Amino acid sequence: LSAASVRAALVRFAAGGRLRQAVLRALARELMENQVHGLRQAFLHLDRDVDGVLSLADLGTDGFEAAEVQLAIDQVGTGSARAKGLGYSDFVAVLLPQRVAMRPQQLACAFERLDAECSGHLTGASLQQALARSHGVYGSTISLTLLRDAAQELDAIGGLDLPRF
Repeated sequence: LSAASVRAALVRFAAGGRLRQAVLRALARELMENQVHGLRQAFLHLDRDVDGVLSLADLGTDGFEAAEVQLAIDQVGTGSARAKGLGYSDFVAVLLPQRVAMRPQQLACAFERLDAECSGHLTGASLQQALARSHGVYGSTISLTLLRDAAQELDAIGGLDLPRF
């Protein structure tokens, strides 16, 4: 896993919708250790200054894309790591679509956790309720702003069922 591929995934993640970001963060919490072992090793390798976050300097950006990558880091970073760079949980969420094979039962489990109303259909309200209820699980990885924006996007598309999830 190269710094260039992480930069590209980070920019794509930041440019994606807030709903997509929230769902990927939730899915990242469902992964088993063996599914993210390679990502953990890649994160540790890229974290040159060994401070637990990937900064612009760690990702080795060059001048013409540094501003874009820094903006993505600022948009994606959460929790205490945000001021310095991209923390590990954000790193996993960013790379999840390209690097991790999710098992169907994991997707179903994540969907059920987010379906607070047990209706088989996610709405903005059910997403907010589920994430508020499990704040200890998702707390530092999903900001209130991201949650609000994701709920609005979800309502704008008429909700989401498991096959579309």
